[in-house]
Amino acid sequence: MKKKRQTVARQAAARGPLPELPKELLDQLVKGPMTPTEVQDLML
Repeated sequence: MKKKRQTVARQAAARGPLPELPKELLDQLVKGPMTPTEVQDLML
């Protein structure tokens, strides 16, 4: 029997919704425009 590969979207859906970050916390962490890579680095 073939094993189905999970797509990225299915993996994300299985993890459930992302937690909400308070605006105050984001204001402390984000100091202007950020690239997607910078956002990812910040959140990991």
